[in-house]
Amino acid sequence: MHRFDPHLKLGGPSFQGVNQDILFWPNEKGETSWFGRFLNYLKEHGKMQELAFFSFEHYPYDPCHIPWGSLYDEPNLIYGIVQAWRNDGLPPNVPMFITESNLSSDAEETFMDLFGGLWLADYIGSFLNAGGSGIYYFHYLPLQMTNDCNDSPGTFGMYTLTPDYKIKQPLSQYFASKMINFEWLQRECNHTVFPATGTYLDGAGHTLVTTYSVLRPDGKWAVMLVNRDQSNDHAVQIEFVNPKTKIDSYLSGKVEVATFGRNQYKWHPARTNGKESHVLLSLDESSGLYEPGHADPDGPILETTVQGDKTTSYDVPASSIVVVRGFLNSQ
Repeated sequence: MHRFDPHLKLGGPSFQGVNQDILFWPNEKGETSWFGRFLNYLKEHGKMQELAFFSFEHYPYDPCHIPWGSLYDEPNLIYGIVQAWRNDGLPPNVPMFITESNLSSDAEETFMDLFGGLWLADYIGSFLNAGGSGIYYFHYLPLQMTNDCNDSPGTFGMYTLTPDYKIKQPLSQYFASKMINFEWLQRECNHTVFPATGTYLDGAGHTLVTTYSVLRPDGKWAVMLVNRDQSNDHAVQIEFVNPKTKIDSYLSGKVEVATFGRNQYKWHPARTNGKESHVLLSLDESSGLYEPGHADPDGPILETTVQGDKTTSYDVPASSIVVVRGFLNSQ
């Protein structure tokens, strides 16, 4: 291909969603990693420069088995698979992209529930923290509801649709995408990602509020907070620590706060004769006996401002994504 066009950028190998390295039978050197052997082949033939990017998919959870507690696993799952590719020998200068992803390979009502939006924010924040170069949201396609897990109606898409593919209403991952791309990040710009940690833990040691911090091109710092706690709101103070100067900073002046949680979005399952139903395709919506699943409320994102100083606490409601954005006191 490069004989035809030397400017073509070749990459891949576009692994399907896995949570651990892909193992093969041992070769004569005892190597079992398929990707490690692939990289060694390129090195031995002087062709490592041919790998312009590395891409893979991310579908972390087993279909039909996604309890709320699965949210706690996502950061470790994405960190773990990124580290596996690096351990196989992927050079740090090769960009890493996730080109397709969602909760699992089969849709269910978990996708449309608030859970799906919280997962998306946690997943994208964790991948960027782990050194990922970019993510492509594949399921913006107009997709109808289907019966997948245990006849549970679900869709990979970010909207519900009429039979002739007109948008009925946005779903949780639509709002999470707006939080990420319009509130946390600036579109079509490069950002600097900084490590951040949360200190709220439950009795099992799970981090309840995950934290993702970026310096935006407009000079503002933006912190995305994901509260995986279903029951409790948390008040969060944000502190920026410079490891070189040992000087702590905070957001000051006008601080913009965007919130997406249960007060902005709630998914109501499909109902038949007043009872929740997990059957979709065999029911006739026009008969009046079937009420399809829907979100109520379905937005908008809540946008407010507060006056920031060293003692300011930011409210992070239960089951929510909150983006806090502003300038540091030292700026």
